[in-house]
Amino acid sequence: MKNNLEIILASTSPYRRELLSQLGIEFKVVAPNYEEIWLNGESPYETVKRLSEGKAKSVLGMGHSGIIIGSDQVYVFDGKIGGKNRTIEEAREKLLAMRGKEQEFITGLCIINSYTNKIITDYESVIVKLSDFTEDELDSYLALNEAMDCAGSIKIEGRGIVFVDSLIGDYFTLRGLPMYKLIKILKNEGVNFF
Repeated sequence: MKNNLEIILASTSPYRRELLSQLGIEFKVVAPNYEEIWLNGESPYETVKRLSEGKAKSVLGMGHSGIIIGSDQVYVFDGKIGGKNRTIEEAREKLLAMRGKEQEFITGLCIINSYTNKIITDYESVIVKLSDFTEDELDSYLALNEAMDCAGSIKIEGRGIVFVDSLIGDYFTLRGLPMYKLIKILKNEGVNFF
């Protein structure tokens, strides 16, 4: 769908790009130039909102104009905030600790409308309980390298779905964009889907 509004996804995530493509609107992707720093004492909800806004603002600061969409995701397990893994060993350790237990995925969203100077930030939360998988299953999963590019080590778009026992919340949010909130905001900002 061709809009008179320029829509920009401030993300290099192929999963966010795929989700936004489902809406049938034209958009361009711009990699944000923003360092993701977690602040001590900040709630995970504030963290994802701040990081999402920082990504969108960095694209705006590069001279781009339009409706800019920024997003970021973290997970919370056992009271601790986490993101992507640095090593396979780290992913293995985390997944073994989370086996059979719940974790919360929190996805932040920021929309900057440079036409109206409006900034909207929000987040969505999803609770995921992992199954009681075996260590052999875990090792086979880790060999696929899927655990390295997603928060919480479970790539829901891939074989990681096998480790999910239950999910409370929005599947799209778990994949990286709170789609229902995003659609409402974009409609309010004048984006046409048909």
